[in-house]
Amino acid sequence: VLGEHNQVNTIGPDGSIEVSNEVSIRRSIDDLPRVGVELVLAASLERMQWFGRGPHETYWDRKRGGAIDRYSSTVTNRYVPYIVPQEYGNMTDVRWMAITRPDGSGILFSTNEPMECSVARHADRDLFAAKHTNELTPRRETIVKLDVHQRGLGTGSCGPDTLPEYTLGPGSYSFKYRMHALNNALDPGVVARQSV
Repeated sequence: VLGEHNQVNTIGPDGSIEVSNEVSIRRSIDDLPRVGVELVLAASLERMQWFGRGPHETYWDRKRGGAIDRYSSTVTNRYVPYIVPQEYGNMTDVRWMAITRPDGSGILFSTNEPMECSVARHADRDLFAAKHTNELTPRRETIVKLDVHQRGLGTGSCGPDTLPEYTLGPGSYSFKYRMHALNNALDPGVVARQSV
């Protein structure tokens, strides 16, 4: 057991759901890959928009080259075919992210504090088990990660390790986000701003 995770869901009068998370990591855990939540959504949710850093992937310690703006992509196009399969497609300083079907219906995640997000067709266990990209098979479902942070890039295996200020260790972490239903008549940016 890594620690304790308490989550409180509050349904608003507009049908939105505010999700408050408190995570406590045990003292014996000194280096985590990420602190956050993972949701598994329907495969039909393929289109995405976000307000944060982009358009390429950015990480806690590698984000200066990603300007903060509004971007759009698809879940499939966020895949990065690293020679050795590994975590990919992270986005930093995200204020909102919408995942929708082609008709515009879907879900919006918004927050008052910038968060890190990623959307993929591969689970972590798929990436860990594969030695080469040809061993990966995309899943049907859409996997969404909403994080306080992901650990900075690097390990010590082939160069310097991640700087200590970009690692995640023991202690308490808190974060919250809101979920809103979307349809094609709603602009996710407008909905996100109205919910602040």
